[in-house]
Amino acid sequence: MRDARSAPAARSPLEVSRASDRSIARLVSWMSRSALSGEVQWQRRPLPGVGEVRDGEPRVLCVSPQDWLVVFPTANPGSTADLGAVELSRQGLACIEVTAGLCVLELKGTGASRILGKSCSLDFEGGGLEAGRCARVRFASIPVVIHCLRSGELFELYLARSHGAYLQSWLADAANGIAT
Repeated sequence: MRDARSAPAARSPLEVSRASDRSIARLVSWMSRSALSGEVQWQRRPLPGVGEVRDGEPRVLCVSPQDWLVVFPTANPGSTADLGAVELSRQGLACIEVTAGLCVLELKGTGASRILGKSCSLDFEGGGLEAGRCARVRFASIPVVIHCLRSGELFELYLARSHGAYLQSWLADAANGIAT
């Protein structure tokens, strides 16, 4: 009979970690989408539509018709200080620095979509969230923006920093439950 202490540890099909530090701003409109004049642009490029992500530096995620997250790859408080306030104001947009209020968790592995599918309203079994798309959902009873980087196996979750430790622990427990 094999001693349980000498048995190899089961490898979890899900890795959960805090993503590297980033700077994050939020672009919001105080006008209805229909009242916005034409196509909303920033840095001479159209802002993405709901659920779409504009890649590059910075990455722009559209989380609702009048709400975008602008994500810079490194922590630099000055990077979001001036995103073109005059240009944005002319289009009915305001920029809010949210770096200190958000955290980003990275879910990686074959179990990622399975955990996400069991814990929110998106159908991950039927395709769920394709690479390069995002969605704002309630996940484990808290509001989260999920960004799919690689279909089925690499996701970033944007959430209030005050819920970060809770959700990281919740995901680690869920990963233990699906260990193979």
